Amino acid sequence: MRQALTFPVLFKLPPATLISNFDPVVQYFEADGLTRSKYLRVVQSNARLWATRPETVISNINEVATALASTGLTRRNYLTLACKRPALFASNPKTIMTNFHRLNSALGRTMIEIQPHQASEKSSRLALDIVSRNPNLLTLSETDIYLRELLATLQGTSFKASRNKSEIEKRIANALGHDNLNDPVPPIPDGMALDSFTGRLLLRALIHEGLIRGRLK
Repeated sequence: MRQALTFPVLFKLPPATLISNFDPVVQYFEADGLTRSKYLRVVQSNARLWATRPETVISNINEVATALASTGLTRRNYLTLACKRPALFASNPKTIMTNFHRLNSALGRTMIEIQPHQASEKSSRLALDIVSRNPNLLTLSETDIYLRELLATLQGTSFKASRNKSEIEKRIANALGHDNLNDPVPPIPDGMALDSFTGRLLLRALIHEGLIRGRLK
């Protein structure tokens, strides 16, 4: 009932449809370790999966696992990640692979903090290790990824992949000279050269475009 309240279309679907969308996924991936109890927890976290055709869910998993097999990712491993991050079952494979390759690229530019013992690892395998510990990275929006890349550029150093969006927003504001996003960002004073206020100008633009939370004075 709680799931139907958050996703009302479930009220309109007959029980037979819900079952036919659930059972084939479990049966298909059973050999890879997916059980009814595991997948039940997944759909309880993502009610849209009740209304998603099993062929779509199966294709979402298979396409990513096949495309990233060269990194050492197996279907069983990817299912484990998906059970931790249920959105992966419903996510467009192109989005997942784009995020993975952008993460891989960021590693190549040392934009993401790694441990000393990982320095000699191939970036694609290191990216796989990072998403294994932080599967949410695979489902980030384009805006979230942009903000992470912007932060790394502003800091001139790497940053931890596990930082959440709220922390990233705060660090971007700090790097641009604004200590508290709860305080309105003042306008550029009249008659002042813009190159003296580039940080404030960029922060105001980010807030105005809705890329980070904040208020403008």
